[in-house]
Amino acid sequence: MVQEKSFQRLENTSVDVIYSDPEGDIWFGKSNRLYQFDKEFSRRDTMQFQALIRALTIGGDSVVFMGCNYRKEEDGSLRISESQQKENIPQISYKLNHIRFSWAAPFFEQEEELEYSFRLLGFEDGWSPWSRLSFQEFTNLKYGSYTMVLKARNVYGVESLPAKWSFNILRPWYAHFLAYVSYVLLAALAVYILIKLYTRRLKQENIRLESIIAERTAEIRKQKEELTDSIEYASRIQQALLPSEEMLARSQVEHFILFKPRDIVSGDFYWIGAIGDHLLVVAADCTGHGVPGAFMSMLGMTFLDEIVIKSRITDTSEILGQLRKYVITSLKQSDDSSLDSTKDGMDLAMVTIDLKSREFQYSGAYNSLFLVRKLKRNEKAKLNKGLELELPRGAIHDDKHILLQIRADQMPIGISEKELPFKASIFKDEGYSIYMFSDGYVDQFGGPAGKKFMSKNFKKLILELQSVPLKDQGSAMETALSDWMGDLDQVDDILVMGLRIKQN
Repeated sequence: MVQEKSFQRLENTSVDVIYSDPEGDIWFGKSNRLYQFDKEFSRRDTMQFQALIRALTIGGDSVVFMGCNYRKEEDGSLRISESQQKENIPQISYKLNHIRFSWAAPFFEQEEELEYSFRLLGFEDGWSPWSRLSFQEFTNLKYGSYTMVLKARNVYGVESLPAKWSFNILRPWYAHFLAYVSYVLLAALAVYILIKLYTRRLKQENIRLESIIAERTAEIRKQKEELTDSIEYASRIQQALLPSEEMLARSQVEHFILFKPRDIVSGDFYWIGAIGDHLLVVAADCTGHGVPGAFMSMLGMTFLDEIVIKSRITDTSEILGQLRKYVITSLKQSDDSSLDSTKDGMDLAMVTIDLKSREFQYSGAYNSLFLVRKLKRNEKAKLNKGLELELPRGAIHDDKHILLQIRADQMPIGISEKELPFKASIFKDEGYSIYMFSDGYVDQFGGPAGKKFMSKNFKKLILELQSVPLKDQGSAMETALSDWMGDLDQVDDILVMGLRIKQN
């Protein structure tokens, strides 16, 4: 009996006879069977086969696809299709996005050796490793369009034709346009509510802070009033300690006193004393201004009373020397740089006028003295000839008067590196107008450029005022200073004194 059967593999037994006939066929003899090898036979293991997606399950138990594609004919009938039709692409709810694919391949020789590889387009582009698993699960897929592509490989390494199957996962309700619009509206509403709440809280906080500020302001105002009252009382005490101008008037001395404290109380002070025929005048500038300067000024006036009135000393250099000792001792000053020694003190100019001999003596601690007299005949003659006057340093003149600057010793009333005896200068009265001052006037800022008034302008102003009676020069100086300052604040205490012995 002859039976034809496709040759795949002989049984695992030995072959008894092999014969090649004249026509080129090969025969195999084995036991009671005879096999012929047909050279024209095509091997089936090289033929392509189709991978098949057999099922799609969603949500764990709902079957969407059972491995059969179909299409709808014009007469409404359904016909099996090799591929998925566009109208058959399922729309899967987002809440059922747990998906399981099952697959197979129609190759039946050692089918247990079949391997599969897949890729889910829309989820990942690369192929999965080859595996013998016949299913794959995907969980929590995002909404969108997906296509499963599957291929198989048999025991001979031949890959199948790929199978494809598409599906869509629908947007969840919270990912739709209207949902996004509602999110924006809700966010805007939340921001509005937050702003309202925050604004309300700020207003309440502002009300609370305003209440606290009002309370604190009232306290500060009360403290300021108390402090101002105390300082004004101190000012009255300081004014009471300042000497009366009647002493100058009784002494037949023409004068003016321009005294402008920067604050309520002043660090500048003037002092007047009389010993017999001698009239003693001091114009002083203490360290600091305001309350600290006022304390120093009261100390200075007290010390001068002690030195001059009780000791009856009229020599200006000796008085300044004694005053320096009083200040150093009272303030416990020391020249030892290792100690925290205070450098407070005062600068001053002092003049003693002998009303009988019409001579006056001057000593100064940093503060110079200006003397103004009329030009003498020989000086006028020189000027008329166009010649220059030979003047000491610091002196200036116009066509009627000359101003001489008598320089002070360059050391203060107080501790300093140089503590030499103070010098005294004696002058015979030649109709001099004597000017004593602190540095407040010349250091005041003003003018178009906001600069200091400076000493040279002060000297020119004094010469310009020589046509004004001495008693009115103080008011004229105050007006000039006010014009110079403009809107600027006063920077220091100001003291200017003018003296002239009346002519007989």
